Amino acid sequence: MSELPVGTVYFVLAENFLEKPTAFGVPLGALLLFFWVMRAIQENKSSGQQSTSTRRSENTGFSPSTESIPLAGEVNDSVITFSASAMKTTGGRTVFSFTIKLKESGTFFVAAGQLRNGRLSHQHYGVTQVTGTQGETISGMVNSPGFSSGKWAIGAFRTTQDIGLA
Repeated sequence: MSELPVGTVYFVLAENFLEKPTAFGVPLGALLLFFWVMRAIQENKSSGQQSTSTRRSENTGFSPSTESIPLAGEVNDSVITFSASAMKTTGGRTVFSFTIKLKESGTFFVAAGQLRNGRLSHQHYGVTQVTGTQGETISGMVNSPGFSSGKWAIGAFRTTQDIGLA
């Protein structure tokens, strides 16, 4: 019988130990790998959800933004007023929530995203359509590709062609 180096003996023991089936019929090594991957996914999700910012607060690299930032092509407060808005970045996407009050009946487009020179960035903006009657309060969400710095803004427009992009 030939002698094996000491490191080889440990490898053989570990290999046999991790290949033994568990009560579930799955090798222990595969089960441990599965739990390790699931833990890594959970850690990634929890770290991504920590980058949250509300419209009038400063954190996670975002400058505060308000509904009063004028955007090119936006309708004025005599047509629609924003009563609330917020943003959250998660999983590479930015989600904007809003509440508006319609002062005119009709269909409008709410656009939100990264602000650049009084316009929304064509790379980091999203739009959603809202329809309602005069006096109605509408809440909704706008999704856009994620971004991690700069100011953000939200506005209402009569058509998608009115949305000024930079």
